[in-house]
Amino acid sequence: MVEDLTDLILNFKKALIISKTKKNIIITSRVSNYKGPLFLKDLVVSNEVYLVNPFCKILTLAKKLDFVITLKLQVGQGYIKQNSSTSSEFKVYRDIILIDCLYNPILLVKYKALPYHTNNVKSSDLESLVLEL
Repeated sequence: MVEDLTDLILNFKKALIISKTKKNIIITSRVSNYKGPLFLKDLVVSNEVYLVNPFCKILTLAKKLDFVITLKLQVGQGYIKQNSSTSSEFKVYRDIILIDCLYNPILLVKYKALPYHTNNVKSSDLESLVLEL
């Protein structure tokens, strides 16, 4: 795999998946003897979900190999406390990566701090902040 774990998590966070049901969905995907980029549409194959951006790149396999991934999609609200009963099921496995589904449509933010001028007084103590989203 070309990406490190941080890139893999960030790529999954870019994926937009809409569940057609309120229940938990478990999807296991297998790719055999493959080299190259894997997209969301290659890993998430289910009639229970709608992929908003199916060509979102998730990872790149550097050499031909077999790849298996199991995804558990949960519909929820808020957060899971670490000591709650729902999080205890994840303590048994070492190979689980929990990813929240924080969606942030803002991709780029630019800002400038400019001197602020009033009609009567030019003061170096005041500044205005200009944000570009």
